[in-house]
Amino acid sequence: MRKWLAAVLLTVVVVGGVAGGLLLSQTRVKSSSESLYWIYLFLLTRKPGYVEFYSYDSNQPLNKDLTLVSVNTSGGYNLSRVYFDSVNGERVSAWMVVPFYPREGVGVILLHGLGGDKNVTLPLAEYFAAHNFTCLALDLPRHGERAEGPIDLESDFVDIMIQTVFDVRRSIDLLEESFGAERVAVVGRSLGSLAGAVSLGVDGRITVGALIATGGNLTYILHESVISNDIDVNKILSDGRLGYVEPLNYIGNFNGSLQLHYGEDDEVIPPPACTMLYDAAVNCKSRVKIAHSTGHNIPDKEVDDDILNLLRSELTATGIGAAEGVSLPSCAPQVNPTSRSPNLALLTPVSSPNVRIILPLGDQFSIFLFCLSIGLVLCVLGLFGRSPFSARLLLASF
Repeated sequence: MRKWLAAVLLTVVVVGGVAGGLLLSQTRVKSSSESLYWIYLFLLTRKPGYVEFYSYDSNQPLNKDLTLVSVNTSGGYNLSRVYFDSVNGERVSAWMVVPFYPREGVGVILLHGLGGDKNVTLPLAEYFAAHNFTCLALDLPRHGERAEGPIDLESDFVDIMIQTVFDVRRSIDLLEESFGAERVAVVGRSLGSLAGAVSLGVDGRITVGALIATGGNLTYILHESVISNDIDVNKILSDGRLGYVEPLNYIGNFNGSLQLHYGEDDEVIPPPACTMLYDAAVNCKSRVKIAHSTGHNIPDKEVDDDILNLLRSELTATGIGAAEGVSLPSCAPQVNPTSRSPNLALLTPVSSPNVRIILPLGDQFSIFLFCLSIGLVLCVLGLFGRSPFSARLLLASF
């Protein structure tokens, strides 16, 4: 009896384990089912090597170049163009919007979507600055002033995502050095929201995340998105670094306040992807998912007040700094640079990631259950069947 019981347990473990392993290793799936998705959520937090991949030398100089462009007396802020050094030899271009009376110790980083530039997020940055939040609106890699010609999404997607995360970290260094920022919010839209979700799980200085038209599970997104009609998504999915840009591999590390916005008719990042990201954010201080009766392009006016309320409640420092006068000669009052380094240890990037793409279960989970059922049926036949053939067949399988 013990022999057969052992056979039952071994069959369940082997069949279930193999089927489950195959399920998790898939890179092609078109099912949108989320049934029993929570079973695998425990796999989403703190993957070895994923955070360390984005380590860098925070002591390298920023070589900031700041030029005042305009003074908005009615809005109460200065608009400046800024350039600074990131990693990998990249130079970031951005708008810096600094209130006359900035809230102390905080800053907001804004990330635009695919094909956009820093001008797309400037209206939101100015809106937040009018409420005393210092803002930095970036050009993503290969966008805006950093463009190097047309973007080839098949070959550029992973590179853009990785570099954007490094750029966000260096942006935080800039806000620390220039304004003594201790708590930072990341506001991202579309492509910027995907990179923003990764950034939330990488840098502990980020305490607030507001992601617009967002989601997780790149395999699902790329297959289900309308953009799959124009590109070969499998070229992206075959990139060995894909695990380093999968939002689901990082969002579980984030312990701040998270606000997600999605369009109910979004065909670029379908709504189930937002649900997956929300479900995976298991360690957040608070999280909310907000639906909009739109497609992918959710208007700023539908999100600005929600995000502003989030910044006020979760990011606001103890006071607002008082600048002398309203028309300042420079972008902002200078604060003594801090010597504080990022919260994460500066480690050498991992060369061989343990890439795991998390999938919606759908048909794959059905196959898993089918394989498990077959294994159990064979065990039952071996235990209770009178034919010695079934027993021999079961034993031979081991």
